Amino acid sequence: MPANHSRVLCTSTLLAAAGLALVAPGRAADADAFPVFESYIKVTGQAPFISGNGAAYQTRARQSDAGGGGIEDLHIARDLNKTTSVVVDGRALAGVEDYLGRINLSKTEVGSVDAGYKRFRTFYDGIGGFFPINGYWRPLVQQDLHTDRGRFWAEAKINLPDRPVITLRYQNETRSGTKDSTSWGDSNSTGLPLVPANNATRKIIPAYLKLGERHEILQGRIEQNVGKTAVSLTVLGDWVKNLDTRYFTRYAGEVLPNPERVNYESNGVRSNEFAAIATTETPLSEKITFNTGLSYQHITTAVSGERPTAIGVLPTFDFRDLVGGSKVDDFTGNLSLGLHPKNWLVQLTVRGEENYTKSAGTYNKVTGTVAVPVTTVVNENSRVKDHIVTPDLSARYTGFNHLVLYTSISDRLDRGDRRRTDPFTTALPALSSLENENVRQDQAHYTVGANWNQSTAMVLRGELFYKDHENKFIGYANELGGRYVVGYQFTGVKLTAILKPVPEWSFTTRYVPQTGYMEVTTESTKRFDSMTAKSHLIGETVDWNPNPRIYVQGNLNVAFNYISTAYPAAQTPLTIAPQRNSDNNYVVESLVSGFVVDKSTDIQLLFTHQHAHNFQPEIATGTQPYGAGYTETTGTVGVKRKLSAKWLATAKVGYIDSRNETTGGRTNFRGPLAYVSFEHEL
Repeated sequence: MPANHSRVLCTSTLLAAAGLALVAPGRAADADAFPVFESYIKVTGQAPFISGNGAAYQTRARQSDAGGGGIEDLHIARDLNKTTSVVVDGRALAGVEDYLGRINLSKTEVGSVDAGYKRFRTFYDGIGGFFPINGYWRPLVQQDLHTDRGRFWAEAKINLPDRPVITLRYQNETRSGTKDSTSWGDSNSTGLPLVPANNATRKIIPAYLKLGERHEILQGRIEQNVGKTAVSLTVLGDWVKNLDTRYFTRYAGEVLPNPERVNYESNGVRSNEFAAIATTETPLSEKITFNTGLSYQHITTAVSGERPTAIGVLPTFDFRDLVGGSKVDDFTGNLSLGLHPKNWLVQLTVRGEENYTKSAGTYNKVTGTVAVPVTTVVNENSRVKDHIVTPDLSARYTGFNHLVLYTSISDRLDRGDRRRTDPFTTALPALSSLENENVRQDQAHYTVGANWNQSTAMVLRGELFYKDHENKFIGYANELGGRYVVGYQFTGVKLTAILKPVPEWSFTTRYVPQTGYMEVTTESTKRFDSMTAKSHLIGETVDWNPNPRIYVQGNLNVAFNYISTAYPAAQTPLTIAPQRNSDNNYVVESLVSGFVVDKSTDIQLLFTHQHAHNFQPEIATGTQPYGAGYTETTGTVGVKRKLSAKWLATAKVGYIDSRNETTGGRTNFRGPLAYVSFEHEL
C-alpha cells in the first residue's frame, strides 16, 4: 500500500545500521580494552524527539515515539557444582514493551530443564491510502496501532548415559492487539466524475484488524541408537484458537450516491492437530549414508464468523452464523542416500506425500428490508486430493585446488483432483453448481554454481538458477472448458567478487540479475503472457582498515526491478485506464566508521541514505498508484567508554529525516535521537 511500501524495502537497513553503530571493528588488535563479561546486566534508555507523524515513525523504527528504557540484557551464568550449571536471561524494556525471562538448569549426564516467557510489541499504523488528484487522505482517528506477541515455553530433557534421550516440550504463543489491514474500504471522495459508474471509486480508506490468537504445542521426542542407526520419534499435539475481526468503513463521510457504512468482518478459526514423525540415519559404510523419514498428520478445523454489509442501513449480511470446517489426513515419506566418494558429496532424495482434505460449511445470507428481512441458508462443500512426488539431487565436488563446484535439481510433481460446489440453497447441489478439475503441477528448480578461492587476495563466486513452474487446473465432467493453466519461468545469476589488493583494502561486489515471465491460458482462449519481470540487484562494499585504530566501511545497494503490464502496447486512453509498468527501483547507501581514541574509548560514526522514486500520481485518474516514493536519511555518533574493569558505558545521538511521496508528505517525520546504556559485570 502507498503509505507502507517503503517499510518493506528499508526496515532491515535501519536495524542493521543501528547494530553497526555500536561496533568498532578496528579494535580487533586492542580487544583487552572492552572485556566480554560472562555475567552482566545492561541498562539502557532511548528517547526520540520526533516532529511529524509519530505513528509512521513507530512503524518504521519499531519503537515507541515516546521513548523507553529498562534492562536491555541480563545474563547470569553460574556453576552450582562440578556437574550442575544454571543460566538466567532477562530483558525488560518499557516503551517497546519487550520482555524476557528465561532459566536453564542442566546437569551433566542427567539432562536439562529450560523455561521462560518472552513478549514483544510490533507497531503498525492506520494510515491507508492517499489520492494525489485532490490530495484526499483520511487515516484512522487512532493511527497508533500495535500488537503484542507472547510466548511461554517449558522443556525438559533426560539424557542419561546409554539410555534414550527423551525431550518433552510445551509452548503457548499468543497474539493480541490491533494492526493495519490491506483490505481497505472504498471512497468516492476523489474529485473524479461519478460517471461512468465507479469511475470515482478508489479503495483508500484504511482498515484495521483486532486480533485474539492462541497457538499451543505439546511435543514429545525420543532419540536412540539401535546398532549403527540413529532413530528418532516425535509425537505432537497442536491447537489453534483464533478470533480476528476486521473493521473497515465504506464511503466515509459520504451521503450520495453511497452513504457511509461502518462495517466489520469476524473470522474464527479453531484447529486440532495430531502428528507423528519418525526418522532414521544409518551409515552403511564410510562413504554411504542412508536416511528415512515418515510422518502422519491429522488435522480438524472449525470456522465461524459473520460479515454485515449494510450496518445502519439494512440488516443485510454476506454471511452470518457461519459454521464449517475441514478434515485433513496427510502422509509424507522420504528416502535419502548420501554418497561421499573421494572429493564428492552427493545427496539423492525422494519425497512422497498423500493429502486428503474434505471441507463443508453453511451460513445464513440476509437480504430484504428492516421490516421484512429474508434469511437464506447457504451450503458449500469441497474435496481435495493431492499425490505429490519430489525427487531431489544435490552434488558438490572439491577435487580442484581452490575451486568448489556444486549443483542441485528438484522437481515437485503433483497429480491431484479437486471438487467443490458453488454456494447452493437446496438440499442437494444442482449439477450446474458442481466444479471438478484435475490438478497437474510441475515445479522444477535447477542450480549450478562455483566458488573459486584463488588466494587471500581474490575470491569469486557464481551461481546460475532456473525455475520452471507449470500449474494446470483442467476442468472435467460438467465443467469442461472452465479451468485454466498458469505457469512461469525465471532465470537468474548470482555473482560475487571479493578483492583484497592490499591488506588495508577490501572490495566486495555483488550482482544478481533475474528475468522471467508468466503464461496464462484457459481451455477456451489462446495463450497470453503477463507479468514479465526483470530485476538487477547491484551491491558494493568497501572496507578500509589503515591501522588497528581506524575502520571505515561503505555500502551501496542499487535495485532495478519492474513487472510489465499491458503498457505501452495497449495504452489507448480512450478505451482503458492509464497504465504503467510496475517499478520497484531503489538505492540504499551507508557509511560506518570506528575510531579507537585510547584504550578505554571508541567513537562510532554512521550515515545512511535511501530513496525510491516509483510513485506515479499521473495514473490516478484510472487506477490507484501503488509505487513507492520516499527519501530517508539518518546519521548517528556513538561513544563507547570503559569506566572501570566492571563498567562499560555507551552513548549515541543521531538524527532521522523521512519523507514519503506516496502519502503526499502526510507521514513525513524528522528529529533527533538519543540512546544511552550502562553495562555492569555481575
